[in-house]
Amino acid sequence: MLMHQPLLENAARRPDAPAFRWVDRDRTLSYAQAVTQMNRMAGALHHLGARKGDRVAVFAHNGLDYLIAMFGAWRIGAIAALVIVAIGLLPVALLSRAGTTRRTGARAAAAPPI
Repeated sequence: MLMHQPLLENAARRPDAPAFRWVDRDRTLSYAQAVTQMNRMAGALHHLGARKGDRVAVFAHNGLDYLIAMFGAWRIGAIAALVIVAIGLLPVALLSRAGTTRRTGARAAAAPPI
């Protein structure tokens, strides 16, 4: 079973039910919202050149952005290479120039807006 498949199946069965809840920010995504965001992220990653089997570096604090980036990578068959954020979020362009994507072997990077 693919990692994103249960999300798709639950969205088909009960689209308005809560899928994810970020307690710290009092934010919830329904299954339908989660699938929509996952597909948008998958499309963005594909546009950046990520393909099945590629690694996608995910730079985010624990939360919904982190989950959506992972599910987006899985949706296109890519591997989510999770990067621990120890020094704060930097724009993806800076992370790429710093060699972070090269060191992880990632073809693309996903990070929430700052």
